[in-house]
Amino acid sequence: LYLAIMGDALFNLSSAPEEGDEVDDKLTEAQDFFFQNDFSQVIEICSNIIKGHPREVDGYSLWYLALFNMERFEEAHNIANNWGKQCGPSSKQLRFSLEAAYLGLNKEGFATAAQQLLRLKSRDAPSLLHFMTCASLAADMGLVAIANEVLS
Repeated sequence: LYLAIMGDALFNLSSAPEEGDEVDDKLTEAQDFFFQNDFSQVIEICSNIIKGHPREVDGYSLWYLALFNMERFEEAHNIANNWGKQCGPSSKQLRFSLEAAYLGLNKEGFATAAQQLLRLKSRDAPSLLHFMTCASLAADMGLVAIANEVLS
C-alpha cells in the first residue's frame, strides 16, 4: 500500500502553468521535507499553498501523504475530501479518501468515497486498480454490498 501511494503521488508533481514558479518551488520544498520525514514542514507548506491556490492538486496530495505517514488518518481523510470538493473528484483523490477511511476505521466515510468512485465510471488502468483496492478494503471492513457493487 505504501509503495503504491508513494509511486503514484510523489513522482507526478506538476502544477498547472498558471500557478507559477513560486508554487512549484514550494511544492519541491515540501517534497524535499517529505523525503526527510519532516512531515510537519510538509503540512505547513502545503496548507499555505492551498490557502492561496485552493485547486492545487499536488498540494493536497503531499499534505495527505504527510498526514497518512503520521498515521493521522482522520485528518488525511478530511484533506482528501477537501481536495475532492475544491478540485472535483478523481480516482486518485478517492483512493486516498478510501485508504484513510479504511485505516481510520471510518465505515461511513469509506462508503461515501466508494459511492463517489463508482460514479466516476472511469476505466483507465489506475482507476481499475483503485476499484480493486476499494473492493478488497470494503470486503475486509464487512461492507460486502459495496464490494459486490464495485466488482459488478
